[in-house]
Amino acid sequence: MNWLLRIIAVEIKMQGHQNLPKTLTKLVLLFNGPNKKKNNVLGSKLLQSQSSNNSFDHSTLNRDPDGKKLLNLLEIVNLEFELTFEDLPTLKYIEPTIINQLLSKCEISGRVPLIDVKQLHLILMNELKSSDSSPIVKTSLLQEIQELLEYAVKINDKRLQVSCMVKYFDAWHQLTAVIFNMDNLPSMELQQHFKFTIDLLITLQSKVIRYPNMSDLSTLITNSHLLLLIHLKNTIDQHLELCVVNPEINSRSLFTGQSSVFSSMLQNLLKCIQLSGSQKLRTSLYSSLIALINLLATYSRTLNNGNFKQNSILFTSANKQILNSKSIEFIKSINFDQYLSVQILEIICVDLTSGHDICKILSYTICELLIDIHPKFINYLSDKGYLKNIISSILESDSELKDLISTKNKNLKPIYVYESKMSLLNKIATYKTGADALLNHQAIACLSLMNAIDAHPNLEASFKHSMKKSMPDEGDRYMMICSPAMCLCQTVLSTQGNTNMMSILQVVFYLVSHRDTVTIALTNSALLCEQWYLKELYQLTSLFVYITNDDTSSEISSSGDKDIAGLFYQYSMLLRKTLKQFCLNSSIIHKKCSEESNPNYGETNVTLYLSITLNLLNYVSNLMDGGLASVQKFKRPILDISVYTDSVIENESHGDFNPANILSMNTIVTIMVDTVEHYFVQVNTKTKAENVKSPIQLFGESSNETEIENKDIGDQTQRILCKQIVEVCLYILWVHTNYYFTQSPVQHFHSPKGLNRSRGSNEDDDDDDGVTSDELKELRQELVKVFNKAFLEKLYATNEDKPDDSFIHYMVHKIKKLLQFVDSKRFSN
Repeated sequence: MNWLLRIIAVEIKMQGHQNLPKTLTKLVLLFNGPNKKKNNVLGSKLLQSQSSNNSFDHSTLNRDPDGKKLLNLLEIVNLEFELTFEDLPTLKYIEPTIINQLLSKCEISGRVPLIDVKQLHLILMNELKSSDSSPIVKTSLLQEIQELLEYAVKINDKRLQVSCMVKYFDAWHQLTAVIFNMDNLPSMELQQHFKFTIDLLITLQSKVIRYPNMSDLSTLITNSHLLLLIHLKNTIDQHLELCVVNPEINSRSLFTGQSSVFSSMLQNLLKCIQLSGSQKLRTSLYSSLIALINLLATYSRTLNNGNFKQNSILFTSANKQILNSKSIEFIKSINFDQYLSVQILEIICVDLTSGHDICKILSYTICELLIDIHPKFINYLSDKGYLKNIISSILESDSELKDLISTKNKNLKPIYVYESKMSLLNKIATYKTGADALLNHQAIACLSLMNAIDAHPNLEASFKHSMKKSMPDEGDRYMMICSPAMCLCQTVLSTQGNTNMMSILQVVFYLVSHRDTVTIALTNSALLCEQWYLKELYQLTSLFVYITNDDTSSEISSSGDKDIAGLFYQYSMLLRKTLKQFCLNSSIIHKKCSEESNPNYGETNVTLYLSITLNLLNYVSNLMDGGLASVQKFKRPILDISVYTDSVIENESHGDFNPANILSMNTIVTIMVDTVEHYFVQVNTKTKAENVKSPIQLFGESSNETEIENKDIGDQTQRILCKQIVEVCLYILWVHTNYYFTQSPVQHFHSPKGLNRSRGSNEDDDDDDGVTSDELKELRQELVKVFNKAFLEKLYATNEDKPDDSFIHYMVHKIKKLLQFVDSKRFSN
């Protein structure tokens, strides 16, 4: 039977590849069709229908799911025998320790470790012949030898029986995998298919519970269980897609009354984890538990008529949620709390720290799901010492991670374990109690000591575009280490808020500890670079936005450490220079996108450009306002009054003063104008694509449809970013225009063009030499030219939701009011 199932599995796969539907349908119906009691072959009607049509006959599949042969194959072998081996026979003259040694000595090496009974008999008889015992004793010894040989035969029978079971289920798993994984196989009607898969799952689970100590057999059964869970989720997804296309279909019709079934499946799976005796088995069980929770999340969305498609573009995987509030509520409603015992939690947590790599990765994922369901699980991890152990293990793997960045090592398991570990810490940081626990255990301080983060790749080599290989290149491997660390810092800051100085100072220490890496990233910032570098710059600028406020500056100043103060002033100058380099340039962006083989890859780069620009603008806004936590707005001007091109400034030199580091009003104006232009390029591109879109949907276009959908999401994200950039630009322009027109002292002598006397080196200088009347006139004239009627129409159109009532309208009104009613005395010499 074992080889027969394997042969049929290979035959089904070959028929599918050779596109022979008639034979393929017969083979599949042999297992998915009904179990005929009278005949062992398919009926003549089925054969006649197949011979008359060279295509799949789906009508023959609309049968009652009970009695499917694939399900019956699970019961074809009698599995009700007693698996526990009998105790050693009670022997008077042969010691038990000698018996175990003899049995081990006589074992035959192979897949099934059988005992060589002949060799055992020969050894025992030789010992009997060499014995000087009396004839009565020898007779008793001979009887005991016979009992021992019978015991060895029983052991061999048990082992052979278990081996046959393992081979049989391995063949059944291969056959099931072929039938459920091939897209071009005929299938039953959706509701019957769903119920049939449920029956298979329940039968498989009962067998895992029955034999938890048989690791090989239970692992095979659990792997089949995992395969069917994934298939069941795909079946639900197919049904939901039909509901989206045809709203008249009731999304609940397929799943009515299945909650109790899922509750039983969850209970049995957790029970299997509790009884499991090996990490190999638990690895399969953990995978099945993750798949089951994912399935329950999808199932709960059908019951709540939620959104069937979740469209968003995210820069980090940490934000991708499997469970939402409705899913968590549903999982709790099926007695999840009752089934999850302390013993199961202990098993999972032990695997976090002492399991092998794959087992660790899966246990980290399960802990993330458990935290979503029960945030109090964070306290359990912290109180039992597991959280401290996880944090300390980061430094233990530091040297290994550092070596993996530069060396071309194909074994990236340490990086994957590190990513899973950081993902769990990031999940913990999303909760207030978790963020407090991470700060108390010095998690960010631990990241500050990592040498792997300082092993920044060579940027010059990274700027040269190369074809992506199957293995991540040096830059991608570096970001697999650096990105989770910065993501954890950002999550802790967002959870704790801008007023929590403990979290801010730990992030400041992180940026100070990795000063070389931060300086390299900011110094070499450019548009034409690899995507991994853009992601690094995006996360790095996000951190500076979070920590930039007056309270942080006061803490740094009060510490008395001039090195840290000087370092952050250097960071400030580099960030301003980066903003000037990231002025949106359509030609450069289109050139960069055209170089990418995947259009979505190029679109992601553009989204990153816009996100970095937005972060830098918010950083400038925080500098002039004192941070988001500041009550008093606008404390200092950051921009030079000049509104002519920055190239004029950069070509001039004034001693030690470097004008290239000075941000001017023109920089913000240029960013705003180019961003508005890019916004309408995206709108026009989308309109043209919709006009040329074919109204006929052909088969086999799912991949192209997914690419188009992803591009639409990317375009929408870019338009949102463009609008936010425009809003920040208008705010910065209005604040500085208001300052220069109403508050700044007016000089009555001419100063060199492009040189602001007071803001060249330190924006915190309280002395302000003011501006000249000529500079004020030029500022007013240039702003009037910029905010002309044509540009304002485009500017207002960027706000699609509220075209007549928006922040953009409000800021434009304030700026125009300043330009119209400014005091004329300030323009007189």
